[in-house]
Amino acid sequence: VYRSVNGGTNWTNITDASLNNEWPTNIAHQLGSNGALYVGTRRAVYYRSDAAPAWSLWNAGLPARIFSTRMLINYREGKIRNATDRSVWESAVESPSAPLANFSADRQQVTCLAPAVQFWDNSALNASGATWSWSFPGGSPITSTIRNPLVTYGTPGVYTVSLTVTDVNGTSSKTINSFITVGSSGATTPLLADAEDQAAAPAGWSLQNPDALDTWGNVAVAVASNGGAGRAWRLDNYYYQAPGQEDRLVTPVVTLAGSAGTHLKFHHAYAPYGGGYDDALRVEISTNCGGNWTQLYYAAGAALGTAPQNGNAWEPSAANQWLLHDIDLSAYDGQSVVIRFVNINDYGNRLYLDNINITNSGLRLALKVMLEGPYDAGTQKMRDDLRVAALIPNAEPYSVAGFVQAADGGGEVLQAGVTSTTGDNAIVDWILVELRSNGNPTNIVATRAALVQRDGDVVAEDGMSPIALLTSAGTYRVAVRHRNHLGCMTSVGIALSTTATALDFTNGSVVTYGTNAQAINGTKRLLWTGNAVRDNVLKYTGTNNDRDPILTRVGGTVPTATAIGYHPEDHTLDGVVKYTGTNNDRDPILVNIGGSVPTATRTEQLP
Repeated sequence: VYRSVNGGTNWTNITDASLNNEWPTNIAHQLGSNGALYVGTRRAVYYRSDAAPAWSLWNAGLPARIFSTRMLINYREGKIRNATDRSVWESAVESPSAPLANFSADRQQVTCLAPAVQFWDNSALNASGATWSWSFPGGSPITSTIRNPLVTYGTPGVYTVSLTVTDVNGTSSKTINSFITVGSSGATTPLLADAEDQAAAPAGWSLQNPDALDTWGNVAVAVASNGGAGRAWRLDNYYYQAPGQEDRLVTPVVTLAGSAGTHLKFHHAYAPYGGGYDDALRVEISTNCGGNWTQLYYAAGAALGTAPQNGNAWEPSAANQWLLHDIDLSAYDGQSVVIRFVNINDYGNRLYLDNINITNSGLRLALKVMLEGPYDAGTQKMRDDLRVAALIPNAEPYSVAGFVQAADGGGEVLQAGVTSTTGDNAIVDWILVELRSNGNPTNIVATRAALVQRDGDVVAEDGMSPIALLTSAGTYRVAVRHRNHLGCMTSVGIALSTTATALDFTNGSVVTYGTNAQAINGTKRLLWTGNAVRDNVLKYTGTNNDRDPILTRVGGTVPTATAIGYHPEDHTLDGVVKYTGTNNDRDPILVNIGGSVPTATRTEQLP
């Protein structure tokens, strides 16, 4: 018998002469004890612990000589059960042990469509005096004293779970950090579901079948929309007599944060039965996880038909009996949505559905950029003080500040839970991305307000997707701008498409337009900070300088005063406007214009 206390890296032989000539058949470790072990053999049961490290014959309440096949410890009753070749025997354990907390859950990944988590107590716990004390930060209820609670999570984020158990022998606690992850979305664009995998519902989708009878099913069809054999989803209204009954095929939560010019496409096929037996198809979208629904498409009976009326159980026999739908969803760009396809039964005929596709028409960019104000040279990352102080606004700040917006840019809004992310992916602030004409870079073709993370990644409103800008594929100058930093732009056009193009403005790999367009700190390129007055020029003195607004913001008379908030004068992006003292917002202006001549200026390098 060997024992390891470091996960199997090292092993210690704990066999002694008492086990000579024995044939071990099973072993049981008493959780919460001081190393109590029971070894069953073909003839008996032996016991040892750290307090009594020699193996000894153990037959308290058990036959002295018998073939042991399996032993289990019943912690609830404080007993050990020994299954033998004759019967099952039971005896109290050698010594009671302290409880040992443990738990599990039926899921660790949660979405708003399935927000409930069933927790199970798996503790080694005696029934005498047993109590449970659960903690569920972010959940509802937030605490519980029942053994197996059901908890609902509603806010995206990553959550810890803790359990403390107590019995007559003591107390034990267990905490698992980051045990539950609540996502704001479960899928991204493009999203394709074509039934060819033969699954009852596409991966991540759900079927809602309220009467638990006939519902959507994946079937083979002789003629699909492409004219060849294939598969589709079908609801057999012909043999299903339940007028008014709705059966729904529901997508997961789909983030359109990294999408621009989104469209929903799908095919359907249906031959009306006639005689007033008018089945219907309704397609709906929700932006609040099913709380409310907006109709995208509805047709019933003859209006739903793609083939002539047919009194038999129908199946499409030609490609032209499939109708393609193309629905513009661009009004929902940047949001998280759920879409459902609803069959409304009227005992008519079979309805077929195929090639469901949520497409993205935008040009995708995977950008990296660093802002000088919050940059920390020690970590080579940015601070996220604005996020920590809950000062990042829910809506992008560039439209109200007068920045030019183009195409579908402007009005971007944070998705739920985005600012709860910590670490390298924590949000620092909003930035503005522009696509400019390659031939005439003064012409802004498309814009997108986005989020910059501590490590420089620029992401969409969901805090994770690459951004997309609505314009046709081609070659464009790419500019990045910030509300109180000077922007910069690529010196040449970049070929862009719906496949994400990587551009890193932080490491010198991107040649920028103009001269000294970025500050340099070690190996990193940063956007110059200090532009409190949005005029594209850093000025320390003179008309429209960037220093005086700082003093005005803190009150105008007491230079040591401060102002907390999301303000353009906060050049360090720490959430506090300071005119003097450590980490003040005045000094970066002087440093960035040269550090010695207060009348010098620095101009943003954009045409």
